[in-house]
Amino acid sequence: MKIYRKLVFLEKVANAYYSSSARSKLYSQNVMLMIGVRALSLLISVLYVPLLLRSFDMSDYGVFLTLTSIVGWFVLLDVGLSTGLRNQLTVSVANNDFRSAKSMVSTAYVAIFFYTIIISIVFYIISQNVNWSRVLNVPPERHTEMYNLAMIVFGAFCLNFYFGVINTIVSALQVPFYTSVFSLIGQMVSFLIVYLLVNYFSVSSLLVVSSVVLYVPILVLFFSSIYLFNTKFKNLSPTFSDFNRSYVNQLMNVGLKFFAIQIVTLVVFQTNHFILLHTVGSEAVVQFSLGSRFFEVISVVFTIIVTPVWSASRDAFVKGDYEWIKLTNRRLIYTSTVVACIGLIMWLLSKWIFKVWLGVNNVDISFISLGLILCFIVLRNYYQCFGYIINGTNLIKAQLLITSVVAICYIPFTYIAGTKFGTNGVIFVLCVSQLINVAWSRYQLKKILTHQAKGIWNA
Repeated sequence: MKIYRKLVFLEKVANAYYSSSARSKLYSQNVMLMIGVRALSLLISVLYVPLLLRSFDMSDYGVFLTLTSIVGWFVLLDVGLSTGLRNQLTVSVANNDFRSAKSMVSTAYVAIFFYTIIISIVFYIISQNVNWSRVLNVPPERHTEMYNLAMIVFGAFCLNFYFGVINTIVSALQVPFYTSVFSLIGQMVSFLIVYLLVNYFSVSSLLVVSSVVLYVPILVLFFSSIYLFNTKFKNLSPTFSDFNRSYVNQLMNVGLKFFAIQIVTLVVFQTNHFILLHTVGSEAVVQFSLGSRFFEVISVVFTIIVTPVWSASRDAFVKGDYEWIKLTNRRLIYTSTVVACIGLIMWLLSKWIFKVWLGVNNVDISFISLGLILCFIVLRNYYQCFGYIINGTNLIKAQLLITSVVAICYIPFTYIAGTKFGTNGVIFVLCVSQLINVAWSRYQLKKILTHQAKGIWNA
């Protein structure tokens, strides 16, 4: 009862802090609900690391992290269908046009199903000619194991891509806390199974543990989709008869620009593990991953706050509510500054926290590397203060052009930096890429909100 009263009090504070509009109330409710859910999710994520380190050796853990990044390259290339659905569905719901919304959802599911089949075939053909032991920098005799692992990981990503459409829908409907709930349940169940396998059955198979980690959350998405489409979202429940080919073009017209931006994001974020693996080694991949996981608490806090902004900004932009966007942007900047200060304290206490967290002595992450990772996360948070709102406006031509140039330069500069300066060189280039994003996004949003955006800034 006391916890309930505290939650009610916090919600009232949040509603007072933001405006009294229905949009702001919905936004603050999402934030409050996500805080508790994501806190539990973060706790499980933190506990997962030492558990997996007990299951795998350092090298295999680095291989697993690298492979999930590589396979993620294929699945991120969804030709913008998910993002197109998110923005277009938000508009339809804002206009109370649920008939069109239902047709869009049905069309997205059908289109993504066939797209998933196509990329599965492409990946299978490509994988037959890939020397996975060489790609993942392991001994040749492990080729078959690495091939099987690649199939397991890719299958999981494809299923997650398809069933993850429900996450796009709840985001468009401005109730993204559902996504956090799905993630938490998946994490809890998979963590429990892995814990039992490792501690009571002495299972250390890379294939078995990876399968549990990857496929259990997909089952949660599957059953969650069935539940929501039969209850709260019954009016949006997808059917083949509601498929509308014209909506495919509409979703892709909106989504293709975002698709191109996804490719840029893919280059900048998903190649880091691969570059570290080949310029420094698998231990560097683990160290970078653990450093990122260490600061995940501040990423989660800010993600909770910024996630509802995209669709809410889309709603505000369609209705011409620029004052709400300006107010939200200012508060996001203030919040990201507070989060950065928390990250600084964590950095200063990092040596002690790592000792308590991992309880092992074979993971050595330098103080400078952690500082650079913190710098990257802080810059990424500042970028999201502007970028999420810009995504909601659909005025993303400048984003596409500028980030494309950054992506073209990123791989060669990162590879050179990794070869000469090791892990710190790779992270430094990553920080520079985010600093560029902060600069252009801040400039564009200012132009949009003052009605001075012209040329690529207004396209």
